[in-house]
Amino acid sequence: MQLKLIHVICNDVVNHLPTSFQVIHLINDHKITIMKKIIFACDGKNFPKGAFEFVKEMQQTDPVFLTGAFLYPVNFEEFLPNVFAVYAGPVVEFVEEEKAEVKKSIRHFEEQCQLNGIEYVVHVESNSWNINDLAKETRFADLLVMSEELFCTYLEGSEPNAFMQQAIHKAECPVLLLPEDYTSFKRIVIAYDGKRESMFALRQFCGLFPQYTNLETKIVYADPDDTDEIPEMSYLEEYAARHFSNLDFEKLSFNGKKYLKTWAGENNDILLVCGSYSRPGISTFINKSFTEELIHEHRIPLFIAHH
Repeated sequence: MQLKLIHVICNDVVNHLPTSFQVIHLINDHKITIMKKIIFACDGKNFPKGAFEFVKEMQQTDPVFLTGAFLYPVNFEEFLPNVFAVYAGPVVEFVEEEKAEVKKSIRHFEEQCQLNGIEYVVHVESNSWNINDLAKETRFADLLVMSEELFCTYLEGSEPNAFMQQAIHKAECPVLLLPEDYTSFKRIVIAYDGKRESMFALRQFCGLFPQYTNLETKIVYADPDDTDEIPEMSYLEEYAARHFSNLDFEKLSFNGKKYLKTWAGENNDILLVCGSYSRPGISTFINKSFTEELIHEHRIPLFIAHH
């Protein structure tokens, strides 16, 4: 991958932050403000407005360093047989138009970051789709934010398309999928199945978003076999009660997936935290197909974290 560093802005961003935010380290005589690093994934054509609205919201309470990872659309020029080179003109023109769209998205990203006082850097990935580019970005990040509706829809119309599935599966940090009409969530629902992936997602959320742990929070366990209790309830309560100040637990003895899906449709002010996505050993409650249904409806933000 040829990673091109387009632009970095640190222009007095630190000086404009509230005093409480200004935790500064000196590295090679440069002032470095301690903040979370977020990857803002954009396919070039479809600027994810909802994801950027969330970043703006975070910036108000917990300043971020935002990396704009701009993925060029698939280069159809690469797939054109040489025998048809004489007819290549329209395809080459199409590719140039696509690149112009990427540049337009980058300009918009830079303008919005500057307008909102967000420290940022722009990375333009390879000239054709390579999921390893995005995977490497996430290896050195705290969070990946993406559009729940638009990511690579010019190639596959509905979400989650193959490109989004690759991105979620390959991500080496938690992923937050956001609808384009994002508004601040008021409640948190955590899907719990008693396995390590759901606890991993819970811990990741607590570490990344302590500013949200005072919201109304419900940990939901669905049990089609209707056993006596939530698995390891004493341990779960011991941990979660130390992180969430407004906490409740709910055990569902009926179709938990149908319940949560219906509830998500009726309550757009929630964020759902879940663990595995396309991983072995996942429970029948929050599995890949269920998560994909919620992504397809793109009504609520989804926080996904896996090992």
